[in-house]
Amino acid sequence: ADVEAKALCAPLFAEEIARHQLTASALGEIGQRLEESGYHRQVEHPEGHTHLFHVTNGRHALRVTDGQLWTDPEGTPQTSDVWVRRLKDSPASFSPGVLFRPVAQSYLLPVVAVVCGPSEIAYWAQSRALFDRFSVTMPVVLPRMSATIIEKKIQSGVESLGHEVSEFFGDVEALINKHFERSFPSDLTQRFEAEKRDSLERLARLKDIVISFEPTLDRTFEVDAGKIASTWGRLEDKVFQAHKRKGDEIRARFYKLAAHLRPEGRPQERVFGIVYYINKYGFDFIERVIHQLPVGAPDHRIIVP
Repeated sequence: ADVEAKALCAPLFAEEIARHQLTASALGEIGQRLEESGYHRQVEHPEGHTHLFHVTNGRHALRVTDGQLWTDPEGTPQTSDVWVRRLKDSPASFSPGVLFRPVAQSYLLPVVAVVCGPSEIAYWAQSRALFDRFSVTMPVVLPRMSATIIEKKIQSGVESLGHEVSEFFGDVEALINKHFERSFPSDLTQRFEAEKRDSLERLARLKDIVISFEPTLDRTFEVDAGKIASTWGRLEDKVFQAHKRKGDEIRARFYKLAAHLRPEGRPQERVFGIVYYINKYGFDFIERVIHQLPVGAPDHRIIVP
């Protein structure tokens, strides 16, 4: 909002007003390149909008219709020349949009490098087209360091389940299913059926031998065969009920760990404040974190308090 800073940016803004169609073309091209490379456009810039806002009774997008520019409060389209004159009279009344702002910043105060999070890097990738378009040198974009703080009890909980901390950064349900597939025989139902069928077949063969010399025991064998089949069914139910109880306990453990490592499915720093850790570990905790975060390491780090 600084009046003098805006005045210094006036030539950049004037170029956008006069040849906004070149900016739209450059942005469309880099958006297509990003999508072809498997990425998405972080910012969906509305069609028919320039990359400037006019500030008068609020901040309003400077739009394009049939080559002329207008804003919602004024409504009447005017030529680029008219808007350039307005810019010269009052540069502080103009403001860059989200993709244009990094260009204006570097134009005003040249920057060697910026350190950004993932979302910021994504829109800097789009802004690259505007840097080239306005012949402004783009800074080197570096990813900021990222880390997860893992307390000893949490680490022990992860290890007791036989998993790695990094596995909790993805889909927790998928991880739980993977755990159950690994820890519980997938063919147990079929094995129960096979064992039950085998025992009843052996009993039937024994029955044939017995009733060949004692026919009165035929009914006894039929009743006991039913009891054996029922016993197999009860045993199978108990096994699966015990597994379900254990499964519910394990599922709760997974979600408890995930709530610490990836609270609400987000990075820790988006949810947990520093006060929790300082209260638990003291102010030395900050120094220990700093020592475990090497400068320039783009990979995600695991920090032990």
